Amino acid sequence: MTNATWDYDGLRVTMTSTFDWRWSDSGSGGKRNGTFFHPRAQGNLCALGSYGNPAYGEITGKKSVLLVGPSPNAPAGRSPAVARPTSYTNMWSDGGSGGDNDGTMWRPVAPSGYVAMGDVMASGYGKQPSLNDVWCLRSDLTRLSTYEASDFWNDGSSGADRNCSTWKIVTETNGIDGSEYLPIPPYTFRVSQNYGRADTSYAVVPLLRVPNAFKRFDFPLPTVTKTTIPSTGDQFGQKEQCSAVLPFIFYLPNDSAWNLARISKPFYTVSREIAWHVEGVWNNDSPGDFNRSKTIKWGISKTQSEEMVHSAGVSVSASYGIKGFESSVTLNYQFTQTTSKSFTEYQEAETTESFVVPEKAVKVLFSKHIWLKAKAGDGTLASQVEMVANNDIHFGGCDLS
Repeated sequence: MTNATWDYDGLRVTMTSTFDWRWSDSGSGGKRNGTFFHPRAQGNLCALGSYGNPAYGEITGKKSVLLVGPSPNAPAGRSPAVARPTSYTNMWSDGGSGGDNDGTMWRPVAPSGYVAMGDVMASGYGKQPSLNDVWCLRSDLTRLSTYEASDFWNDGSSGADRNCSTWKIVTETNGIDGSEYLPIPPYTFRVSQNYGRADTSYAVVPLLRVPNAFKRFDFPLPTVTKTTIPSTGDQFGQKEQCSAVLPFIFYLPNDSAWNLARISKPFYTVSREIAWHVEGVWNNDSPGDFNRSKTIKWGISKTQSEEMVHSAGVSVSASYGIKGFESSVTLNYQFTQTTSKSFTEYQEAETTESFVVPEKAVKVLFSKHIWLKAKAGDGTLASQVEMVANNDIHFGGCDLS
């Protein structure tokens, strides 16, 4: 069975949790355990690089990574989103280590206009990996990033003739305003030919284009008449304002068991919906006015925010807006109508409205409710937050006489 795909402006993407073993340092006497795998291709969708794991044992079904390839629906007039490397440069061999397995590490050489995204492990000596092992990405679909703070494996004390350390590439924030092109964790690595940090010019991550398609909420305040008096909790004009479809590793770690069980549909859809919501209805059919008050809480609570992070990896706050927890990349470009650094609608607060309900009249208090939803690819609702939008409340009503 093939896993579902999604197209991003000429780049077709899926995920896999199936890996082929290439090498481990078992028997080498090294201080650090390490095993290297290569993600198995799905048709012409291939890995960006090999996968390194700082332990022994199988990882199929336990880890996941991106696969990419050309989209048949790519816009005309542009170079393909992907290209094969032209060759490889040898970066390391375990020769001299005396380990149980022979292996070499290689760096893909990208053609002009493209960028290689990760290094490749090969079993045995003297033979380069296949050029079909990986795709290189068109340069505009990449971004310079960084490595984890320390290497995840090195050959220290193995006795190998050449020194080596391996560094995992990770995403960095794209700024509070966000961007149309979203960095995605690649789970690739780069080789350093010593025990120092790998060359940062090779720490690149893929970008997925997710345009802004935010829709303004223009549904008018509901008109109240004697025959259309609503009830508390009624909603009017609910609509989706925006959404983003991304691989789940944008939000959650690549070893999330809940998502690995759904790897055949590996994309999350995070959306924002809005509607008018009836906070209260006061019907005064007596011959005199009366006073009432209503306290309304708005914004997102700490408990709601923590639950959404835990369940779906979506982080929401008044200080930085919306972002993927695993990637630390914001979705503010996609989830706002205009570029703004103000996300006060997510700030938790409350207001108390005091008002008069005239005799022989009904008064209705409306607010705008917002829903942030995260759905797995199989349609399962992973998390949902409902909140009142800011201090955006309005009165309606009608005469009953």
